[in-house]
Amino acid sequence: MARSVCYCSFVDQTYMPGFLTLLKSLVANSSDSLFPFVVLHDGLDAQSLKSIAEIYPPVTYKAVDKTLYSDFVRGDRGNYLVEKAYYILEAFLIHDYDTVITLDTDMIVLGSIGELATHNSNVCAVPSFYDNPDGTKLNSGLLVLPRKVRGRSAFEALCRLGRSGAYELDKHDQGILSAHLDGNFTRLDESFNFVKRRIRAKLVPKSVRILHFTGPVKPWAGTEVGYEKAEARWHALNVAPQKLWSDYVQRHGDKGDPDFLMPFIASRLAGLPYDRETAAEGAALAIRFGRYDLIDVIVGRDTLRPGKRLSNILLYKGIEARVRGRFAESERWLRHPGLADPGLKVRVLAERAELHWIDGKLDLARESVEAARRLDPIERRVQKLGERIDVSSRLAQGRAMPSTPGQPRLTHVAFYMTPKGNAGDYLVPESVRWALTHAVGPSVWEGHHAHQSFGPEQVQAAAGTNAVVVGGGGLFIPDTAANLVSGWQWNVADASLRAMQTPLILFAVGYNVFFGKDRFSPGFDRSLALLVQKAGFVGIRNHGSIRQLRKRLPSHLHEKLVFQPCPTTVTRHLLPDLVPARSPGGFVALNCAYDRKDARFGQSYAAFLAEMAHLIRGLSAEREVIFYAHTVLDEEFLIDIASAERIHLPCRRLYDMSVAEILAAYSAPSVVVGMRGHASMIPFGCGTPIVSLISHPKMGYFLDDTKLREWGADISQPGFGEQALQACRDIFNDEQRAAATVDAAQQRLWTITQENLAVCRELILGPEAAPNSNSDTPSVASDAKLMPAH
Repeated sequence: MARSVCYCSFVDQTYMPGFLTLLKSLVANSSDSLFPFVVLHDGLDAQSLKSIAEIYPPVTYKAVDKTLYSDFVRGDRGNYLVEKAYYILEAFLIHDYDTVITLDTDMIVLGSIGELATHNSNVCAVPSFYDNPDGTKLNSGLLVLPRKVRGRSAFEALCRLGRSGAYELDKHDQGILSAHLDGNFTRLDESFNFVKRRIRAKLVPKSVRILHFTGPVKPWAGTEVGYEKAEARWHALNVAPQKLWSDYVQRHGDKGDPDFLMPFIASRLAGLPYDRETAAEGAALAIRFGRYDLIDVIVGRDTLRPGKRLSNILLYKGIEARVRGRFAESERWLRHPGLADPGLKVRVLAERAELHWIDGKLDLARESVEAARRLDPIERRVQKLGERIDVSSRLAQGRAMPSTPGQPRLTHVAFYMTPKGNAGDYLVPESVRWALTHAVGPSVWEGHHAHQSFGPEQVQAAAGTNAVVVGGGGLFIPDTAANLVSGWQWNVADASLRAMQTPLILFAVGYNVFFGKDRFSPGFDRSLALLVQKAGFVGIRNHGSIRQLRKRLPSHLHEKLVFQPCPTTVTRHLLPDLVPARSPGGFVALNCAYDRKDARFGQSYAAFLAEMAHLIRGLSAEREVIFYAHTVLDEEFLIDIASAERIHLPCRRLYDMSVAEILAAYSAPSVVVGMRGHASMIPFGCGTPIVSLISHPKMGYFLDDTKLREWGADISQPGFGEQALQACRDIFNDEQRAAATVDAAQQRLWTITQENLAVCRELILGPEAAPNSNSDTPSVASDAKLMPAH
């Protein structure tokens, strides 16, 4: 996966001028190097926090624990650095990122430094310029710290050195690090940490990427003779935030990083005389980047007088009202007489269709879709909206089905995939139903698409059912169907949660966010806490998701999060008659995920293809390789690998298959090499050995939960193709042992699932319900009429 990277500095009030200019230099040289920033500090005032936010929006703060360093043996105690220099060592305790790049606050960036993010095997630093004859000492002003060198044990080893005094005391943190590594670090070119004492002829060499103002005289505090031109570079970067970001927009346009670009655009437009043309462009960018919360900031001052771009302003106001759950207001905007631009007609109709679909008014939604089709029969978004409406219509038919006396009725909130959509996403809601039916017996399911509003009408309807079951994928994600009501995929308002009296069950829901992409709306944490407090059972599908969600919850709710694996991982236990007996067909099934390419591959797509070519050629020497496409997008891999590497693979389109056919397809290979979560979990649930190409954190979470980490290869790591190939060969060498390993891991998940289903059974049927004999297991055939056709 694309590596998650952050910068880190220790910052205090004394060095704040230097830090602010360091941030400005990062923005000014930002072609490949804008990453989130973690600020370690021992107390910062309100003005400093405001100044930082104006320059560099994605910053998180971590107060250092001074007591950790109180018993360090130190040098000159009169030196300012004797205490605070050590605090940067807490960068070793940052665990949310693959790579941490530390920067001293007396540095400025002068060139491209993006390649620092690609180092992932060792501590990286520039050797010390002074007193370093054997090159074993480093300059700690810049450090690249991959995940494998960080952690509690590494930090404690550094602290033991500090307490022992067995390091160069006058070098502080740098002395500890040099002693700890003893020369075992990757040497970076001096251009990445060019100390000013290296300067000759008073000029900063053009090759310098990071200039380090070592020494007692700092550019913001005075001038040192002989270094005037270097200090002039610092002062040239110390510009006002408005100029900094105006220059950024001119350089990058709408291709800039949205986490930096959108806050600037919003603040700039809010502080300038209103100009509709500029505001319309800013609002369009906000929608493109999913920053719906900024639309009103950008266009809220419009007087709505007739004129150019009025239609755009009205459209954007309608979209904003919709994502905030103000449906009547949204419709007023989308039917405003000023929406007269013929070029927007199809889009306006599509927005109306989406509004009515979310609001549950399917007849009105269908009318808008048909009107849009008459204008543009092939517009892709309109076609998808039509398919979504059809799915919801079939779910509505299921809600009208009668139940026999004593038979449970269950409201099921899930993401329901449209035909020819992601095969895994189609299967997951089905698997949740199989699991709960296993617990309570044959049931009537009333489906509700998670992206549709769950308001008072739905709360009332749910009151006539035994429970509301929320489950069917990684629903904790902010951008698949952005809304500002809950901030995640279930479009449920706080008022609806509070009013709900029906037992609420979350079953195998996941935190489905790429590292560094967890930009939830401001109300998400509040909605999450209310949801967890309200639910009788909160089953989260991996321990990694549990850790991420606990960070956002008050501590008293942490223990309510229970591990409940995705039921696709225990399919053989849930549907023993449907999953074919394992009879490996002597081939390898390969899946590559091609949605969210930037998040998966970053800037290393060519390297990814080369690694995949090595893997495929190695596998093909021993087994046939067949490509399994979960989505139409996945087939892009076949085109690119053929073009770049002249490799041609046969393809099976799982998105065209029924549930039974998907399970049969995943029961047949000797091994499945998959890049999607459910290209690992579904075959695992069928008893098939897997090798995961890790392009998303959830895949590593699953391997950790099943104790199969050796069957994973992180695609951000050099040589992942060879690593995956060796994992496959280990499976080939003893397929019976591999199958037994899957069986044992699956049995552990099944035991956990059975325990959790007993809890859910009591919530659904009441505490007096007799234990279920499990004699009635669900069948796809009997349940298919409740679900959309695939």
